[in-house]
Amino acid sequence: MDYDSDLSSYLVLVDSLTESPGDRVNNTSSPFQNQDPHTCASLLRRSRQQTGSDLNFEYFIILDSRLLEDDTVLMVEAIRADEDDDKGDAAAQAEANPQALRIFTLRADMAMVNARFLYYIVEGTMREDLERLREEGSQDGVLRD
Repeated sequence: MDYDSDLSSYLVLVDSLTESPGDRVNNTSSPFQNQDPHTCASLLRRSRQQTGSDLNFEYFIILDSRLLEDDTVLMVEAIRADEDDDKGDAAAQAEANPQALRIFTLRADMAMVNARFLYYIVEGTMREDLERLREEGSQDGVLRD
């Protein structure tokens, strides 16, 4: 499947912290390789702070082997604890470390990524989709159209 049109609007491929996003990198080892979503978010945030780029570290996807199997990706939402409007644990974390990141992940069809991230930025949250999947009793936990 051709994802070029899906990726060109809002997403850039970042596989290096020393090259500009979108530049061709002839590097087979990436600092993101084999890292968990929290580490990836921290790396992206640090890169943004050090370079002054406008890279959005709050919403990104992880391309893993499942993309080749079922056309799904792992969507990641990274929210600073002091910006999280959820009550309870988030408030406690914000007081202890306001820069701490709360990470949410959701597996989704690749074709849905742009629309869902736009929705999260403008109006909703990934938590709503996670809750909906739980309520619907999703067998595989994948967000689909």
